Order: sequence, then C-alpha cells, then structure tokens
Amino acid sequence: VPIVNQDILEKYPEIEEVVNKLAGKIDEKTMTKLNYKVDELGESPETVAHDFLVEQKLIK
Repeated sequence: VPIVNQDILEKYPEIEEVVNKLAGKIDEKTMTKLNYKVDELGESPETVAHDFLVEQKLIK
C-alpha cells in the first residue's frame, strides 16, 4: 500500500484513489530506478513520473 502523509490526504482527498492505484506497482527496485533517472541522469521529476505512469497504463 502506498504511504501518503495523512495531512496531504486531508488537504487533497481526490488523490487517494490515484495513489491507491500505485499499490503493487512501485517496489524498492523501481523507486531506485526512478530516483536514478532524476538524481544521476538529471531528468525532471515530472517527466520521470509521467513516463512511469504512462508505462503502467495509469494515464495516457
């Protein structure tokens, strides 16, 4: 289950459903890969996140 700060969910309740769709899609290996793209390759977090969500067919 993805972990999201309760304060964030209270402020943005509409994200709960979307965040729950990530359950089972991000493991430690995947997160390391995504962080590498941002931290070492210099890709923007927005681009990395967008590409991941498209790959997972969570967005178009």
